[in-house]
Amino acid sequence: MASFGDDLLFIKEDSVMIDTGLSAREAAQAKMMQFLTEPGYIADVKKDGSVSFDLYTFTDSHEEIAKGRKNESVFISGPAYKGIPYTEILEGEDTEKARLIAEKICNITEASFDQELKLPDNGPLGTIVGEDGTILFLPPTIFNRALDSRGDNSYSFYEGCWKNTALSEKDCLRFTAAAYAYTVYAGKRPFPEKDSQKRAADFYDKNFQKLSWFCKLQKNGDIIDSKDIFSRIEQNLSCSAPEMDTSKKKKKKKKLGIKSTPITELPSFDKRIISGLETVPAYELQQKNIKRIRFFRKNGTLIKVCVVAFIVLCIALVSHIRNLMSRPNTLGKEPAQVVDMFYEGFDTLDTILFDGARTNGAGDGISNVIAAVFVTAKMRESYEGKQIYTPSQWLNLKNPDKLDIYGLTQLEIESEAEKNKDGISCFKAHYYVLHTENLELFISEVTDELILTYEKDRWLVSDFISEDHEIKIDSEAFYNDLREVAPENSPYKAADVINALSGKYPWLPTVEETNKGYEQLFASYQ
Repeated sequence: MASFGDDLLFIKEDSVMIDTGLSAREAAQAKMMQFLTEPGYIADVKKDGSVSFDLYTFTDSHEEIAKGRKNESVFISGPAYKGIPYTEILEGEDTEKARLIAEKICNITEASFDQELKLPDNGPLGTIVGEDGTILFLPPTIFNRALDSRGDNSYSFYEGCWKNTALSEKDCLRFTAAAYAYTVYAGKRPFPEKDSQKRAADFYDKNFQKLSWFCKLQKNGDIIDSKDIFSRIEQNLSCSAPEMDTSKKKKKKKKLGIKSTPITELPSFDKRIISGLETVPAYELQQKNIKRIRFFRKNGTLIKVCVVAFIVLCIALVSHIRNLMSRPNTLGKEPAQVVDMFYEGFDTLDTILFDGARTNGAGDGISNVIAAVFVTAKMRESYEGKQIYTPSQWLNLKNPDKLDIYGLTQLEIESEAEKNKDGISCFKAHYYVLHTENLELFISEVTDELILTYEKDRWLVSDFISEDHEIKIDSEAFYNDLREVAPENSPYKAADVINALSGKYPWLPTVEETNKGYEQLFASYQ
């Protein structure tokens, strides 16, 4: 019996086995057994290039005391499969074998899209290369939860460094395949950072060393032209995360920035020639730009305060008209865009943005509330080092039960076109307001009626009627439920929390909202 990945994965003559690292009670609380029949796949690339997929599922569970432990843990097993994890090959000396497997995975990835099959993305430890040439992609949930139980370093080494979960499913799979190809050619990982939050910032900033800067491939004594494949690999490692467009009733994802591209062939080589980056101008420029960008992100609040102070000084010297022109306004915006601006200011405590979308009197109460919350938040941040997060950011952070939040979830905006008249546009909005006071959670369900009027040259919210009622909640019971899905200091996933708890707590943010919050949050992280 061979063991791999900190004794997580065992490949035996009669089975493939996972040590979950969880006791029977912990496994029951995590509802582990409901994923016992979750599908994995054995992929076979035929000689003609076609790919077939056979279903693979775990079948049994039992308890035993694992090596180096005092207590029993739950083991999950599936049918026998002879092979070794791709991580053993990728980190080994046989670069040609690693290249061939990476090329197979690239083709399997593209075939899974064509066949509309959800291919597990477990990193190289959960991808087993068979002796018969097939590749087994283990069922993901049990494998991932077992890996999570080993801590952040193990998760990062075996999976986190290889996948960018902020991306769409398609882009994420191509990202992983490109990370394998990069490692084959470079002899190192593109994103080696073990700290998950810092690595998320590297993903967002595309902070990796381009192959074209330091790597050349040689075959039969000649340098081969690697420009095209290097460019494709770098493109897939530079994908932008999806962002939600909430301007319409039906929310749709729209891609920003660089899109992923198919990779079906990875050129072979005899030798790779690796040079230093100390004198590469493009690398030096990249690092300077990232340092500058992160400086502004980290010090954004201070810089904004300084800018605001300067503007206030200028306002004292210039006319009232100049002041009005410098503020956010709705000139050129459609009514739906004005409503989006109105609620964005509400959610992010931006009174300037909020006030720019309304006339005096429409929403004065909300404007006063968010101004007070903003001032309180900045005082606490200065004196206590505590920060207030939006609900969309909240579940992307460790220990969410210890964080303060304020903002909106489940925002749905509908046009009431039947009420529209010349120069008047009507909307209805439904959402929840979440906030904490000394970590006690308060929830309000809100329904708003908005009337927008076209005044002079722009649309503004001119009438605002709001109805809300408080949702009673046992904060302690909720935090207990939350900690079961997101244990203390664990690298849980926001989507797991939402999928597990949204039925009981329908006011939780949506997966789409947390995806957007993830990108906002780690864009400001250094």
